Amino acid sequence: MKVKFQMNKQKSPQSERGMKVAYGEAKRTGYRFRWFALLGLILLPVIFVAYYIVKPQVFTIASGVVSYEPISIKSPRESVVESVYFEVGDTFSKGEFLVQLQNSVLEDEIEYLEQQIRALKAYSQQRADNFVDLYLSAQRDANKNLQEIEKIKREFEAFNKEGLVSTGDYAAILNNYYAAQERKSKAALDLALARQNEADEQYVGSLANITRQLELELNGKRSQKRELLISAPFDGHVIDVLGQRGERLQSQTDIITVAESSARVRVVAYLDPKHSDKALLARKVTVRLPNGSRLNAHVSSPTELASKLPIQLSRPFEGQKALLEVLLTIDEPLPSREELIEGMPVEVYF
Repeated sequence: MKVKFQMNKQKSPQSERGMKVAYGEAKRTGYRFRWFALLGLILLPVIFVAYYIVKPQVFTIASGVVSYEPISIKSPRESVVESVYFEVGDTFSKGEFLVQLQNSVLEDEIEYLEQQIRALKAYSQQRADNFVDLYLSAQRDANKNLQEIEKIKREFEAFNKEGLVSTGDYAAILNNYYAAQERKSKAALDLALARQNEADEQYVGSLANITRQLELELNGKRSQKRELLISAPFDGHVIDVLGQRGERLQSQTDIITVAESSARVRVVAYLDPKHSDKALLARKVTVRLPNGSRLNAHVSSPTELASKLPIQLSRPFEGQKALLEVLLTIDEPLPSREELIEGMPVEVYF
């Protein structure tokens, strides 16, 4: 026997606690709507959970990141960021200055070496001048002495012709004259040798060697200073700026990340090894961006084991899993860099 239960509202829909209600018919629709809404509210989370449970079983999905194959430019040594000439997204040409660093210790060392070299060169030149002056003075004395002897010799020659001078006295004058000529020649030779010795001293002497060592050290310091003015190695654009003006950096600290303009945009997918058969070279895949748009791509390089998962894809308290690193090349016109950002997480459907 079929038993039916009916509520009072079903028996008399136009009555509410004994009072007639004119809109009773409309309230019956409201009950039905509330029932469906309650049913939907209960089933909707179940449907979503079921979708996310079934989705990995139906599709082969891997997490990935967009890569412009960037390089990070590092500080060559401990320094302070003085200027950063470009911001994120800016383009630059090869040779343009990207970052200016400053090292006060290096500046002081360069200034000290320059002062020492100037002082040594001034001392060396003064020493050379004083040394040569001694031989110049000796040469002047020899010339003056020869001139006086020549004057006396001419007088004695005149006296000798007149027979007023003995042969012995005249011979003595001649001896003095020849000796004066010899002293003049010797003074000239000594001066030439002194100049030669001083030239050698300027080139291979102890002071010259010390100066040369200091100049070599100075050139090294100047080269280190030039390294602090970092220029662009190629035409490209700025991916990220890590160093801020006034920030003190240790050696080999990342300052700025850049990518070459001609570099191909790639997607790096991290696939579970059990799906290695779906990561074959040239296999077609679909890349889903965070905004929902999809791009066609293909596997462009042999698959390798990933050494490290990008920080964008790693989860806290989760150990390093063995994943395959799959490089993908996009097969269609690329969106703008504002839509396709370096390091942006994506989903890849194999």
